[in-house]
Amino acid sequence: MAEDAKPHDQYAAQYAAGAVEESIGTTDADAYDAELASLWDDLEHARRYAMSPGTWTLQCNDLTRRIVRMTIATGRPTHWSRIQIGLLEEGVYQAIMEPTGMPYEAPDMARVAEVRASIEGRRHR
Repeated sequence: MAEDAKPHDQYAAQYAAGAVEESIGTTDADAYDAELASLWDDLEHARRYAMSPGTWTLQCNDLTRRIVRMTIATGRPTHWSRIQIGLLEEGVYQAIMEPTGMPYEAPDMARVAEVRASIEGRRHR
């Protein structure tokens, strides 16, 4: 670490070193799958934290492009069980996957409803 390093540089270096350690033995496929899952999570956050929560923003457009590009490049759509429940309930996952022309497993909406009921049940305890 350089003598003139700032505290945030030290945190960044420590975090990067940890990420390098975690990445040892990771395959390209694992890395792409993890990145795709992160992009879907980012999309849910972009919608949740928009000026009007749940609205579609330019950030959502960008994330959608990145999701589609990575999905087509890997040839492996993210399984619906790794997608945030709101994106499944509102049909966002399906709307993004359909134009790719790639086969994907449609969400089991009965299971999605069970998960939502479980979440709501825990909230009201």
